[in-house]
Amino acid sequence: QRTCEDEVLSGQDLSGTQMRNCRFLRCQFRYANLADCVTDHCRFEVCDFTGARLNNSTHTDTSFANSLFGTANLFVAELHGCQLIGVDLSKTDLCGITIEGGDWSWAILRGQDLRKQDFRRVKLLEADLTACNLQKADFRHADLTRAHFEQAQLRGADLRGADLTDVQLQSLDLHGVKMDPLQAVQLARSLGVIVSR
Repeated sequence: QRTCEDEVLSGQDLSGTQMRNCRFLRCQFRYANLADCVTDHCRFEVCDFTGARLNNSTHTDTSFANSLFGTANLFVAELHGCQLIGVDLSKTDLCGITIEGGDWSWAILRGQDLRKQDFRRVKLLEADLTACNLQKADFRHADLTRAHFEQAQLRGADLRGADLTDVQLQSLDLHGVKMDPLQAVQLARSLGVIVSR
């Protein structure tokens, strides 16, 4: 139930810490050890996790909106129903991460290796997935509205049921990509194909 504002926790060993219903505003966790920590219904607002170790941590219904991660380590971390709105994760170690639902709108994942990642029902509104390796990723029923896929690898990905409004896929290698009939028709029309009976 704790609320912290402008606290400096940089470099501290907080491994294994359990936090529930806590709020952190403008707090610094730079290079802190948060390995194996557990957060439940917490809010980290405009916090700085640059270089922090969050490996093997578990987060449930926690918000990291507009926080800094930089070179943080999220190796085999689990995020269930979390919000990472507007977070730049392009330099963060996401190897082995587990994502279950949540809101990742405007998140920057540029260049990440997210092969076989489960993005089912994740909100990725205008997320930056430029140059990501998304081969065999599962985007079923995800919200990909205006998401950026330039230079991304999508071979074998599953897009069935995803919202692809204003998503540009025409220049990508779509070999083995799974789509539902409506998506396939929309893609064909975007390529100039006349679809008729």
